[in-house]
Amino acid sequence: MRAGRGLLVALAALGVAGCDTSADAPDASATTVPTPRAAASAPAAPSPTAKPPGESALTPEQAERAFTEKVRAVALSIDDIDGTREPSLPDDVFAPLASAGIVGGRFDRQYDYAAWSRPRRPLRFLGHQVMLVLAEEMRNGFIGCCVDRGVTLYLRKAQGDAALLQFASQTRCRLEPASENLYLGSLKSAGQPLSDVDNLVALSCHERDIFDDQTR
Repeated sequence: MRAGRGLLVALAALGVAGCDTSADAPDASATTVPTPRAAASAPAAPSPTAKPPGESALTPEQAERAFTEKVRAVALSIDDIDGTREPSLPDDVFAPLASAGIVGGRFDRQYDYAAWSRPRRPLRFLGHQVMLVLAEEMRNGFIGCCVDRGVTLYLRKAQGDAALLQFASQTRCRLEPASENLYLGSLKSAGQPLSDVDNLVALSCHERDIFDDQTR
């Protein structure tokens, strides 16, 4: 009788051990890493570090050239109402910068539809120092307001702005004092205001800028 009871106790212990899932339970104190935001009505934007497998990192010079062309491609893609150009997502502008280590693998901050990064190394756009790169597109679905798709660059102007003025004219982007740019409010609301604003300009290449160009 004692042997039978001992066998039952042993089997019960084995059953409890087999059902123990405490090792799989999440740590309540752990910080959850946010998952990448996916678009609801548009293709999901790639990670800033996304690149084809095996592709070597870009040099800073290569990254600057690729970055300039990415900004141009975004502006021309927005202006392409006939759909003859290959679509270019605003977040694409971060890819060459991340490849060269000029920005990190994650955005510095996201707020509503906007995301931005500050260069960790010197970065120039047509000869002018880039202080911050902001992109707006739908990453986490509709939040109750419209998306002004595009890219804004905050620049500290150097001597000679002919190339910058030509770029703005060709792409129909808006070039204005940074203090007048709409997105400064988003930066401030997110707790990351831009310093020395009075000495900066904003190159704004968004749907609103490009389509409103005809009325300016």
